[in-house]
Amino acid sequence: MKEHRMAVTAVRITQNDLECVSSGSDGQMLTWSLTRHIRLKQMVKTTNFQIIDYQPDDQQFVACSLDRFAKYFNAFKGKQLREVELSDEELCYIAVDSTEMKLALAQNISYI
Repeated sequence: MKEHRMAVTAVRITQNDLECVSSGSDGQMLTWSLTRHIRLKQMVKTTNFQIIDYQPDDQQFVACSLDRFAKYFNAFKGKQLREVELSDEELCYIAVDSTEMKLALAQNISYI
């Protein structure tokens, strides 16, 4: 993770523990091989993602940022596949259902 020039904001490991994706406040998103200890792909000029999760088959991952958009990426090519506007509020949590390929998003709720 030394290739990020600023703080790392999110990290997610694949189901098989062979790769991971990281996002940094420097605007980079990187995919890594955890067995060879090298960077696989670099996606620059991305949004500062706060949340990342892989789809169950590890072929795609979805990333959410403070701009309230979910962006889907091909994990092998590092290319953005689509972008979906999600909410009027900042998103804080993401969970992917492994059986139906659905995802759930949640907002940060503060109590008084």
